Amino acid sequence: MSNRTASTLSFCGRVSELETLQARWRLACNVEEPSPQVVVIKAERGLGKTRLVLEFYKWLRENEDGWLTKSYWPDATDIVDRNLDVNPDPSKCRLSDVPIPYLWWGLRAADVGAENGVAADAIATYDRFLAPHLAALFLKSEMVHHGWSLAKAMASVGIDFATSALTIDKFVSVGKGILRTAEILLGAANKQTLNEAMERSFSRADSVLDDLRREFRPGTLTCAKVPGVIFMDDAQFIHEDPALPSFVERLLYRCVTERWPVLIIVTHWRTELAPELAESASSFARIVKHAREGLPTEPSPIYCLPGGYLTGDHFAEIDLKPVPDLSRALREKLPGLTAEQSSMILEKTGGNPRYLEQLILFLVEHIGLFENFDLLQRLTPEGLDEMLSAMQHGGIVDIVLRRLQKAPVEVLCRFSVNERRSVIR
Repeated sequence: MSNRTASTLSFCGRVSELETLQARWRLACNVEEPSPQVVVIKAERGLGKTRLVLEFYKWLRENEDGWLTKSYWPDATDIVDRNLDVNPDPSKCRLSDVPIPYLWWGLRAADVGAENGVAADAIATYDRFLAPHLAALFLKSEMVHHGWSLAKAMASVGIDFATSALTIDKFVSVGKGILRTAEILLGAANKQTLNEAMERSFSRADSVLDDLRREFRPGTLTCAKVPGVIFMDDAQFIHEDPALPSFVERLLYRCVTERWPVLIIVTHWRTELAPELAESASSFARIVKHAREGLPTEPSPIYCLPGGYLTGDHFAEIDLKPVPDLSRALREKLPGLTAEQSSMILEKTGGNPRYLEQLILFLVEHIGLFENFDLLQRLTPEGLDEMLSAMQHGGIVDIVLRRLQKAPVEVLCRFSVNERRSVIR
């Protein structure tokens, strides 16, 4: 598929929201006087919550990363185009020859409960993306506190800077025991009972929190003096995970009260953040409500932490609405559509970028709907009628199902496990 017809739309219509993330980052990233920040991005499905955060990753990579002519973090193209990934591929990071400029760590809450006797476990899924960068933070702290070069810091933990490129496993092992997370990673069993999975989840969550605290807490000998971004995607599902509510609550509390130089970004469905739905003890809505409105003498229902610590100086909400004008994004993908056809499509998709992406893929996969079987031309009258019929019958769900009718079995299996919510996120 050409770049012209790839599904990901051009980023548009979210300038002020991206500027909000940038402004909150500037408050958090001052490692000498950090003002930790929590930003909740709320919206209904398909309006681009995850895409907005990944565009922020792109902005960071282009504006905050760079050492001589090298960058620690990889180009944003892959992570933005896939949209299911909340972390860049660690193998594409310059772990061995560029000091880490900031941490990026993403994790996504699962939308399913226990499967095959193993509970949902976001920490177990995503701590492998964190471990290499914790090692890089450790090396950076060695550089900061001893005035060493990166090469000398690496030599201090037994790594030869002149050797071939480091593997992720090699990098996870550095630090002389600093990464207890790595020990758990290496010893984790493949299959466990629900109770065992819950115990493992809490132990890994504790390890990750301890590691983050060690690197980010100001005024300590282990502080790397490097800012960070922690991205929690789909937080409306954290109650499905035995360890995640406690982890999130403790992360917010420690980050804010201990003044870590960290920006925490959370995406959440708007409806599930409504005050009347914030009574479930393990919901993200309840965690935020206690942090914002609770009393210092009032213990939280999960980990008995004081309330009221998350003031407006450290908290912001971004309420995403439908994008007013997606015409440029549509025109870039299908330039031959008539003005009337484009208008119909934009009206039917209602400013929902994910719906428009899926519709574009549907059209690309049904090239016979275009005149002369050419994606650069307009839809035939019959093609337009078929497209409108698909949109009227079931909206985005029907469009996706019709696309999947032609998909190979392995694609269907992957969709059922990993992507069933991504098409409407």
